[in-house]
Amino acid sequence: MDIEVVDMLLPINFRYLGMCVLQRFYVPTSRQLKRLESIHRSPIYSHFSETIQGAASVRAFNKVRFL
Repeated sequence: MDIEVVDMLLPINFRYLGMCVLQRFYVPTSRQLKRLESIHRSPIYSHFSETIQGAASVRAFNKVRFL
């Protein structure tokens, strides 16, 4: 029984502890990276949205040169 604990259960506990520590650092970092990515992409989405909204005005005045 003692050998089984040392050979099998102890390494499993160390792996579990290691995964908990990694998750503790990974989750906040991942959350911050997603936030930074959304801030970075926001101007692109805004520009695309304004372009689509302005396309109707360009078509209304029949200015093919801008499309």
